[in-house]
Amino acid sequence: MKERPILFSAPMARAILEGRKTMTRRVIKPQPVALGDEGRRTSYSWRGGIYALQFYPDRSDILDRCPYGQPGDRLWVREAWLYDDYMHDMTEGVPDLPGGAYSHRLVYRASNPDYPMTIGSERWHPSIHMPRWASRILLEIASVRVERVQDISDTDAEREGVGGNDPGGMLSFREHFRELWDSINAKRGYGWDTNPWVWVVEFKKVDP
Repeated sequence: MKERPILFSAPMARAILEGRKTMTRRVIKPQPVALGDEGRRTSYSWRGGIYALQFYPDRSDILDRCPYGQPGDRLWVREAWLYDDYMHDMTEGVPDLPGGAYSHRLVYRASNPDYPMTIGSERWHPSIHMPRWASRILLEIASVRVERVQDISDTDAEREGVGGNDPGGMLSFREHFRELWDSINAKRGYGWDTNPWVWVVEFKKVDP
């Protein structure tokens, strides 16, 4: 069993904590480039090498290259956070800082987006800067597969943790997911309309 970090936004971390998010889709980089028959043979660059992969029908030839791991591996979640020198009712736990003589309250943006800053507060740290000891969410990978992002079903879109804030029910879960996907990936060249290949990682939350 291996353990790796994974980034989640505050809304997605909150969805995991609420049990609404049990899978994530991440862009395969670099994207497979079809050679000959579409979807049957693919050239894939991996760590400096070029592999000609039989990418059809089950795509098992690429699954062992998933950078997020394999079933049974674990992912520790990086999310926006801060620590506060002062005791406060809104904070969540009192871990000892590594090598330090002080105890600080860790605060997570997903749970406390309106946390009142005090003199002893630091600014929010981006999720990319969260160390392992500060992580509160641990996930175990249940399955990994490869598909096009537009292959997502409405059921899977719901399992992506979207659609919770649509009281009128005007959009399907899939449409909510499309909006979320484009807000993150369109500016990077992997928007919904480009229909990129993605890793589909299904997981369950476990005790840290």
